[in-house]
Amino acid sequence: MNEMSGISKTLGRRPGRESSTREAAPRVVLRRFPLMLALALVVLLALAASSIAFAAEGVPTAEEMDPPYDGALIDPTGEGANFAAQETVPVVPILFPMEERIVWQNTWGAARDGGARSHRGNDLMAPKMTPLLAVVDGTVEWLNMEAEVSSYNGVPSFNIMLRGDDGNDYFYIHLNNDTPGTDDGKGGVRYAYAPGITNGVHVTQGQMIGYVGDSGNAESTGSHLHFELHLGGYADKGASAVDPYPSLMAAPTLAEIGPPRVFKDVWERDWFFGDLMWLYEREIVKGAGDGYFYPESMVTRAQFATMVVRAFAGHMPVLTQSEPPEFIDVADGYWAHDEIAMAAALGVVRGVGDGSEFSPDDSITRAQMAAMICRVLDLVAGQTAEVQHLPPENPPFWDLTTGYWAAGEISRVVQVGVIKGRSDGSFDPEATSWRMHTAVVIARALRTMEAELAASVP
Repeated sequence: MNEMSGISKTLGRRPGRESSTREAAPRVVLRRFPLMLALALVVLLALAASSIAFAAEGVPTAEEMDPPYDGALIDPTGEGANFAAQETVPVVPILFPMEERIVWQNTWGAARDGGARSHRGNDLMAPKMTPLLAVVDGTVEWLNMEAEVSSYNGVPSFNIMLRGDDGNDYFYIHLNNDTPGTDDGKGGVRYAYAPGITNGVHVTQGQMIGYVGDSGNAESTGSHLHFELHLGGYADKGASAVDPYPSLMAAPTLAEIGPPRVFKDVWERDWFFGDLMWLYEREIVKGAGDGYFYPESMVTRAQFATMVVRAFAGHMPVLTQSEPPEFIDVADGYWAHDEIAMAAALGVVRGVGDGSEFSPDDSITRAQMAAMICRVLDLVAGQTAEVQHLPPENPPFWDLTTGYWAAGEISRVVQVGVIKGRSDGSFDPEATSWRMHTAVVIARALRTMEAELAASVP
């Protein structure tokens, strides 16, 4: 319940019981009106105090964050400073927030608002769209996922608060809000945060979480990351901030903390690492061309169909149809036209609706993924992709009915261990899949195929 709804209910409630004598009710109300007014004032004051207390311990407002730079440095212990004196500055073990180390000036203590405030972070100048990395394991919050405009300049402003598992909070301010190559302020969430990053998501150290920009009150300056470190978590309107310069100077880059990795955003501790590397070694999966795999990016129907064709091409039967079925929304020049046409000719993929369209750019669902994989396994086993898989009388998942269009195919791939259900006993068939999910499913399907082929050899 928000504060205003609480006030409305308090002021709208009649005090005491209704009078048993209907004619006397107006006089009772008039006599009690001063008491009602007094009670309302008490409620308003209490709510105001509550709001102030929450703001003091919650997240900072846009106006509190990185006020305009006046170009001067002040003594952080002198008049105008809004944080306690720091006799010693701790070095917190973190990762450098960018892939490559840069040179920057320590602007901790720089004057803001004519000396009324002090700069409580460091500004790391870098080109727009420079990837930003999680400096520690933690949970991301304070994301502007609705691209709401800033009260500062009427343009969307994007930031991240990384609540570290180490107990500290890390602020990433002035993320990108522009369409790449412009300064239009219309880039939106897509060019501010990395794929898969949203409020409440837990990230690992080194994971890409956003991009450098100039949003907020940095529109008139060069693009940069305003980085803050709050020991023990953000509190007291930022009094918890400490100079991040020593920690940033001591921080290793991603390349310095271990041997080179195939993908910059994939670690050995990731649950899908083994399957992904298995596919990579067989040249079935590649990165995005920039060194990243983007494991939490959505996968389209076209992308998954292409992955399936490339992964199983050597095991599929030779096409006999001279003219494979075409979809009206897959033009000859579409990047995945040939793979979709091949998969359609083999019966691995089918259209949507009346079958005339493929919807190549729609995100693939778990049910669609299961159905495609099931048809591929049927083909490799010497059957046709048109074989009917009857759903079991008792589906293995509580959200899967016998009448669901892919119930039989889902049961088949679940039985052989290619796809698994959720921890709550559901399958979640209409949920979309990420790149890491599809990589694991294809790896398991390939191993299942190899095992079935080996078992068939006399």
